[in-house]
Amino acid sequence: MRFCLAGSFVCSLFLGKTQSFEEIRSRLANLYDSSTFVCDSTGFSKLPNVNYFCSKGNEVEGNFYHVTDLNNDGLNDLIYNGPCMPYSQTAIFLNNGKTLNMIYDQAGTLQKITRTKNGTFVDILLESIACLEDNSITRLVIGKKGLVADNTISFHHTTTISTGQLKQINVGGTLRTTPAIDNADRVSNCIDEIVKGNQVMQLKNNSVVTELARQGAWSLVLYSLNKHSSLIGWIKTGN
Repeated sequence: MRFCLAGSFVCSLFLGKTQSFEEIRSRLANLYDSSTFVCDSTGFSKLPNVNYFCSKGNEVEGNFYHVTDLNNDGLNDLIYNGPCMPYSQTAIFLNNGKTLNMIYDQAGTLQKITRTKNGTFVDILLESIACLEDNSITRLVIGKKGLVADNTISFHHTTTISTGQLKQINVGGTLRTTPAIDNADRVSNCIDEIVKGNQVMQLKNNSVVTELARQGAWSLVLYSLNKHSSLIGWIKTGN
């Protein structure tokens, strides 16, 4: 199980296949937060040298870096949150006192850092761009020994996200990007491949999902593919 510490309570808490309603709400709330994370590079010059390709060409050394102690070991760590064509990039480096070791490096923009008794949560948003059709929000859990867990919620850029009275339901059928039946062939934006209308995937009967909202006969649901990945889409649950 990647990034997991054997027997870790944090791992079992965070990566359970069915996420708590409170966690789902807190993560999706970042989608509506228009504020920009403000990086604080205070103390950057005192850290071990870091040679990170995305920061090359910045006018001032330390631009787009945030200095903070992520794993509560008393040493300041480093997050890069800035441009790296064609996307924004987030990279995380943990300080062992001698070097800065990269533990995460992916496209996306840092949204929020939350400290809890079970570790530090880092939320990263990746919005669709160019041929990428999906938005995603990733939560990392960082413990004393590094990256303990990661989970990404993805949804098509045309899918409007809302959360009403969250509840767990059982469904089956076609998960779609919008609350409408569209099975027409189209060419994918990213690869020369024919896809079926607004279809996302087929869910087996009695698949367990979290209902986020309803619109007539349609339910907006979150479906966990595994402990690291979840999808949001619409599925017809009524007549």
